[in-house]
Amino acid sequence: MGTSDRSSPAGRTHLAVVVVPVVGALVHALRFTGCSVDDAYISFRYAANLARGHGLVFNAGERVEGFSNFLWTMLAAAFLRLGASAPLWMPLVALATLLALVAVTARGVRALAEDPAHPGALRGSVAAAVVALSSGLGYHAFAGLETVPFTLAFTVAALAAVERRPTAFAIATTVALMLRPEAGLVGVWGLAVLALGPGGRRRALRATALLALLVGPYLAWKWAYFGALLPNTLHAKTPDRGAGLHYLGAWMASAGGLALLAATGLRRMRFTERALLALVALHTAAVVLEGGDWMLGFRLFLPSLPCLAMVFEAQLRERLAAPGTFAPRAAALLSALAVLLWGAQNVVDGGRIAHVNELQAPQDEAHAALARELRDRGARSVGLHDIGVFGYAAPSVRIADLGALTDTTLARLPGGMGRKHVDDAWLLARNPDLLLFNAFPVGAPGDPHPVLRVQWPVERRLMALATFRERYVAECAASIAGYHVALVYRRRDAALAPPPAGALCTTLPAALAHAGRWSASLAAAFSPDD
Repeated sequence: MGTSDRSSPAGRTHLAVVVVPVVGALVHALRFTGCSVDDAYISFRYAANLARGHGLVFNAGERVEGFSNFLWTMLAAAFLRLGASAPLWMPLVALATLLALVAVTARGVRALAEDPAHPGALRGSVAAAVVALSSGLGYHAFAGLETVPFTLAFTVAALAAVERRPTAFAIATTVALMLRPEAGLVGVWGLAVLALGPGGRRRALRATALLALLVGPYLAWKWAYFGALLPNTLHAKTPDRGAGLHYLGAWMASAGGLALLAATGLRRMRFTERALLALVALHTAAVVLEGGDWMLGFRLFLPSLPCLAMVFEAQLRERLAAPGTFAPRAAALLSALAVLLWGAQNVVDGGRIAHVNELQAPQDEAHAALARELRDRGARSVGLHDIGVFGYAAPSVRIADLGALTDTTLARLPGGMGRKHVDDAWLLARNPDLLLFNAFPVGAPGDPHPVLRVQWPVERRLMALATFRERYVAECAASIAGYHVALVYRRRDAALAPPPAGALCTTLPAALAHAGRWSASLAAAFSPDD
């Protein structure tokens, strides 16, 4: 659009459709500054090792793909190589992609209009507002993971497919695949979409050839470097259909109105809208089959949210333009209520997420301080479940990953993540100097004799092993910002220096004295059963 166009009333309206929701997204996202997810620091440790010349590894000498965001990790390594802080700069990159995502969503609705040259005033504003109001996207803009950049690449690839642009589709899909392996879904769907209609075979072949040219070398390198095409994380996280359905139900509590009202116009939809809605349905089914996710903000459902928002607005505008019968007007009113419900729900969810983050930040600081303290006392290897912040804070310490993300042997044992049926052979092979278990005091706050509940089943199974009982002894305990207790066990033949004055890791009674914030109900909620 030229300068003269932007200065005209229509041009200013079109510009406002993009600028207003982009500014809204920025203001909304800024309430989540300082958020972090432990998993982000797993990628940052890989990146730090690469930047230091140790290779793309979590532990030196162990080639295991314990991350699922290759391109994101490489960008973090580039920042670290330049002397910049990955935990600081990567969220800024994610924030920039969030603002681009809002603009792309607004533009996408205009491109889907029956007459793209004259799409109508304010077209794209509703879909852009839905994306801008998403607390999940706002939160993940600062959480340190690739969620928002992946959502942008996913959306660009989807729009390129329905607009019959094979080159743009192949490039965007390649970027998405290098950010998350789930992009294979949009790749298969997009090739099918491109193949339909006049000249479809030629478009699909062109996209396929370009994808092979771009993705082939990447896959060949993965096989040569890691010995596998899929990340080890997919073995560590076994699917759980029940958890996936529960995850879907929680998501539908806020996004269900948008999805239902978008789908009710299926018979009247144009091909482009049907194709995007089919992608949303396929992506939703894949997330349910995968088993959902534990992170705040419905991370796994977010990539298809812009596509859903675009179809929703297209249907809303068709209802508003329909003859003045009762049904279209009622549907339009319900659509407006669905948007209001979405906004209200995200305001509430955003407040909860921000509150949880206020609690999480001091825990991350305590985990990092504990890691440095144990390293300085001489620990060379530590086994624990939450490896991100701890591993990033102490890069020289070898980590035995109880979550199995970076451990191929444990990942292939029975059980889901945090529930692996660990055995004596694994413990003898890893042989960490220290084992660190998370525990919650169960009982009333201030109880002088609380019952401790070890959080993860894999931790409890380790404690029950004969090898553990024979080879490990209680070393110390640390209060993690007053919310839970880290129990540290030392291998009997591993020597540690005496704790320094004011040590974080001290006696269990002293740790419990500072960990009285958990009620019995909260402890149970955060302690999965076997």
